[in-house]
Amino acid sequence: MCDFRDGYSCLVANIVDLLDNCRGFSIMEDSFGTMQLVGVQEKCPSSEDEFLSLIRTSSLLRSSAPTAKNDQSSRSHAVYRIRTVNKLDPEALDGELFLVDLAGSEGSQDSKNHSAERLVETKDINTSLSILKDCIRGRTILGLQELKPNACTKKSTHIPWRSSKLTQVLKHVFETQGERACKTVVVACVAPSIVDSAHSKNTLRYAEMLKAPVPKMKTQKDTVIPSSWTNERVKKWITENVSNNIFSECVH
Repeated sequence: MCDFRDGYSCLVANIVDLLDNCRGFSIMEDSFGTMQLVGVQEKCPSSEDEFLSLIRTSSLLRSSAPTAKNDQSSRSHAVYRIRTVNKLDPEALDGELFLVDLAGSEGSQDSKNHSAERLVETKDINTSLSILKDCIRGRTILGLQELKPNACTKKSTHIPWRSSKLTQVLKHVFETQGERACKTVVVACVAPSIVDSAHSKNTLRYAEMLKAPVPKMKTQKDTVIPSSWTNERVKKWITENVSNNIFSECVH
């Protein structure tokens, strides 16, 4: 589980692995365009109870602090990455499920009694939420262009996924030419109290902006996804496509 304690700045964002003594890690893009979490420790639970125990443990370590509105306010975005392996088909891509628990946005009324540290956190959280919204909006526009190419303008659409550590991890969500199908579900939490009706409206408005059409996925041949190949397949490709003369030339 990852904890994003500062939301928007790629220079100062504090991202830690909650299952590895809150150690920091790096987010890097490999040669295939896939974002890799370098330094994140993977756990391999052998039972349902062990799996749920990891979820509970990481949740307790998440960054939180009391505010005027909430005694245990989340001061960070939390990301759970759950990876599954198909043991019956070793060449199949791993399945991935990302559970993202976003910290709530705060208005000026909510943060008027904040300390300087809380105010910085509030600014970073709100900015990262705005970047996430812009990324999903951009992805929505691209989706519309794929579904109805004649009904939309041909203007270039920019998805600012590099502007936040959170959106860097979720880069695959915003891609239209990705190697795998991706579905996103948004759960909005609202309060039943009439006192919080204004906040509930803002939450629903934000969730409304995240609705996106589902374009038709373009199936790609397995041969163009070398990142999914097994070692045996890589060796076979090298044997069939690379001349032995190359190695002899390198020696000379």
